Amino acid sequence: MKENEAISLWTGINYSGCNDSELEDIALCYYLSDGFEALNQNLLGTQLSQRFSTEMKSALLISADILSRKLSKLPNYRSEPMELNLGQHNLFIQPLTSQYLDLPISRQHLPENVIEQIRNTYEIQSPCFISANLDWEVKQQRPHKLIINSLTGKHVADYSENSDTENEVLFDKNTLFYVEDIEEYNSEIWFYLTEAN
Repeated sequence: MKENEAISLWTGINYSGCNDSELEDIALCYYLSDGFEALNQNLLGTQLSQRFSTEMKSALLISADILSRKLSKLPNYRSEPMELNLGQHNLFIQPLTSQYLDLPISRQHLPENVIEQIRNTYEIQSPCFISANLDWEVKQQRPHKLIINSLTGKHVADYSENSDTENEVLFDKNTLFYVEDIEEYNSEIWFYLTEAN
């Protein structure tokens, strides 16, 4: 399957006349609007992805590679060096200062076996792309919060049709994160992560 055929199948729009650079832009823009779920579900091999046709699964894998290629061309978003003691609850009780506002935050709903694996290995490496937001209060209400010290994440807000409300940093598939600390607040678990070099 050719790349333009894969992108066309994923998006439902014919992009047969596009060059590589245009396909990369399309992949990123579509991922940020409606395409993230199917792409990530396929990479994770979830039950939902089992309903996809063989052709669609192939198209999604090719599209994921096109998206990775686009991300590799964007500048890295590096968090400012943090001067904080991880594990100190009062950090979040006091008013936040600007030095904490540049940390990408991702809301997740991780299965219990994944939580247990993280607690044992102190690492997270997901086969899918991880989207994080630079706004401290992330809108999704999911029980697991990833607070990420970014080294190579890509600031992609300019590619989003929701750039006025989403200030997003996107991490490529298979990015490795080290867990610096884990804290539990009521029904939430917060994971403090540093991206591996």
